[in-house]
Amino acid sequence: MAVVLPWSNAFMNILIFGGILFIIQNAIIDKRIFSRLKKASLLFYLCLAFIGMILLNGVLLNDPKGFHYVLRMLTVLILPVMMKIMIGKTTDNQIRKIINLYIHSVSILCLASLLIAISGMVLKANTVLTLKDIAYTNLSSVLVNHEPIYFSLFVGLAILLATSEFLSKKNSRKSLIYVVGVVFLLLFLFLLGSRTTILATFVSLGVLGIVRSRKFLVGLLLLFTIIFAVNYNYNSSFRLRIDYVINFNTEFNFQENWSYEGLAVRFMTWNCSLEGISNHFWLGTGVSGAQDYLDNCFREHKYESLLFFTRENGAVFNSHNLYLDVFLKLGVFGFVLLMTILILILYKSSRYKNIHLLLILTFFMVNGLTESVLVREKGIMLFTFFFGLFLCYNPKQPKITITK
Repeated sequence: MAVVLPWSNAFMNILIFGGILFIIQNAIIDKRIFSRLKKASLLFYLCLAFIGMILLNGVLLNDPKGFHYVLRMLTVLILPVMMKIMIGKTTDNQIRKIINLYIHSVSILCLASLLIAISGMVLKANTVLTLKDIAYTNLSSVLVNHEPIYFSLFVGLAILLATSEFLSKKNSRKSLIYVVGVVFLLLFLFLLGSRTTILATFVSLGVLGIVRSRKFLVGLLLLFTIIFAVNYNYNSSFRLRIDYVINFNTEFNFQENWSYEGLAVRFMTWNCSLEGISNHFWLGTGVSGAQDYLDNCFREHKYESLLFFTRENGAVFNSHNLYLDVFLKLGVFGFVLLMTILILILYKSSRYKNIHLLLILTFFMVNGLTESVLVREKGIMLFTFFFGLFLCYNPKQPKITITK
């Protein structure tokens, strides 16, 4: 429920324990589960090793606070194990129902958020409604307290799954429904304005176009151009964020105004993360030690922008990069293990011609360039669920078929 209903954040920790009870219950009922789990794939054991490395890292560095992270990361194992147990009991048709439930759930959340945001602005006296007023944080947190980046992850993934479903449908009426849904979700994604997720979504759609339909690729490029142009010209919030990229300045100063320039922030966090990796190459800083190291580094470098925002707003800035985050916390062995897992997933998606798995992997890896997507429960739960779903079930349709 925490995945297919993106507003049910409160369920996430409960679901971890529910998943454990599910596994125990099935183990009692069906003794064959143990033999099935013994034949688990190499990928499962790599994930187990990754969690074990977090535990070992906590012991070696005397990092008891880091053990809490293990609890959050348990979903990396629990969800795939649950799905492994259900192999043979769930049909491809049921999997497609899960996919469609997720698409519809995200669409309803987006529509409700948009209507509430518009209503809130209309009810304000003497206010002229503009796209800026229903964009970014003004839109992402009106119904559920989502940050734009995490809300965007749900929306971007829904777009990928809906597009894949559209390309696999032969019924024109059903195809039209998916087209309308994708266009709406794309418009909503641009209003959220999370630049990396927009990029990750279109890169992933480009991969889908290459392997499924070149005509779709041309249409996608045209659609992106139109939506981008409309938002850039009429959505001042989006235009400002794009201009920050074009006129990138590492000396951006929060103290001049309260605007948030994510790319400049990430330049500072990446610089300190790389220094931390250099100083703690083998074992890393530990899970809880990473934030202490970064905070000290910000002060040493006198990154006034970060210090100002932390002091005035209580903000905490992590590495803002999946790969640097893991390297800084777990050292070179943890980083190599993470990359091995991702490469193995890429291999499996190609070998078994699983387009869904390939799309999710592409989306995950691109978002990981500017966001530590395995830091919060939302990111862990979302990606673990869908990775586990398509790794375990490997639905036969739609498959990757290279278009000549």
